[in-house]
Amino acid sequence: GPEVKIFQEACKKNKVYGIFSITGEKHPDGLNPYNTMIMVTDQGEVNYTYRKIFPWVPQEPWTAGHETGVAIGPKGLVVGGVICYDGNMPEVVRDTVMKGAELVVRIQGYMYPAKEQQVKVACVRAWENNCYMAVANMAGRDLVYSYFGHSNIIDFDGSVLGECGTGPDELTYATLSLTAIRDARKHWTAENHLYNLLHRGYTSEPGGHATCPFDFYK
Repeated sequence: GPEVKIFQEACKKNKVYGIFSITGEKHPDGLNPYNTMIMVTDQGEVNYTYRKIFPWVPQEPWTAGHETGVAIGPKGLVVGGVICYDGNMPEVVRDTVMKGAELVVRIQGYMYPAKEQQVKVACVRAWENNCYMAVANMAGRDLVYSYFGHSNIIDFDGSVLGECGTGPDELTYATLSLTAIRDARKHWTAENHLYNLLHRGYTSEPGGHATCPFDFYK
C-alpha cells in the first residue's frame, strides 16, 4: 500500500536497509488483520515479511502468524525478526536463529512495569542463541500506557553494545561484526549453544546427538 511505498522510496533514496512495523496488515481471507514487520532493502525492495506469532493477550485482536523466517540484510548479514511479546517466547527466537539469523530485530511497544524484565530478556536471547539482538521499543506516553523506551543493541555474548534511555527522541547505534559472530559460531565450545544443541554429548560419543530429548517438543 501507500505506506509501504513511502518506506521503499526512503530506503532507496538514502541507500539504507529499513525495518518497519505494519500494524494492521489486511488478511487475505477477511479475518482480523496481522501485526506485521517488513524489511526493505537499499534498493527499495521488500525482501522480508514476518507476522506476529503470539498476539499479546488479553488485548490484541490480531490474527496470529504461523512461521518464522530470515532474509539477507546489509553486507550479507542474515536478519530475522520478532514482534513484541514474541520475544518472551524463547522458541520463536531460537527457531529464527536456527534458520540462520545472525541478527534478530525485536520491535515492541512495552510499558511499565515490565522494564527490568524486558531489558534483561534481550541480553538473554542474544546469549542463549549466539546472535545479535536489536530492540526498538516505544518511549513516552499515550492516553493509556507509559512506555519505558530503553531500545538497545546486544552483542552475541549477551553484553550491551548500545542503549537508549526513556526519552521518545533518542537513538543509538553499534558496529556488528560478521567475521566475529561467524567465527564464534564455528569455533566456540562451551558457550556455543547452537552447536551444542545438535551435538549433545559429543565429548563422549563422536558426533553427539541431534535428536530432541524433550518430550514437550515431540
